[in-house]
Amino acid sequence: GHLLIIKASDQNPRRFTTAYMASVTIKLIVYLSSMLVYLLIDRSQVIPFVCTFITFYVLYTIFEVLHVLDYIKK
Repeated sequence: GHLLIIKASDQNPRRFTTAYMASVTIKLIVYLSSMLVYLLIDRSQVIPFVCTFITFYVLYTIFEVLHVLDYIKK
């Protein structure tokens, strides 16, 4: 997804926006699906798993946005 966003930023702003939104949507669906599958398998660790998962997701999203903004500015 990140590579797709970087390549799209080299072309035009409209394509960048579409690629970014598609990337975020696909990642969110995949992550939520995998979280649901794991929680259905192991219900004893629901709260710690969800808290850790959301924390890592937010941190990765911040890192990705900062990296893409830095790349676009250059």
